[in-house]
Amino acid sequence: MILYAISGNAGGYHMTKMVAAILISFGCYLPVTLFSKTKPKVGLLMIPKTCAYMWIIAMGLQLLGSWNG
Repeated sequence: MILYAISGNAGGYHMTKMVAAILISFGCYLPVTLFSKTKPKVGLLMIPKTCAYMWIIAMGLQLLGSWNG
């Protein structure tokens, strides 16, 4: 995450949004790992974490598409 924050726009790849997606992912996963035994409903935070992963995949595919064309 630190590398993306430092070099997010290096080479014109526009990967600065990747930092936000990684922060959302970790921000949603950390409470689940810490509090899921005592508060099971906190497990619902896995949904936005999964959405952040899908966003990361979409950004990667978009980057691959820009390389080909």
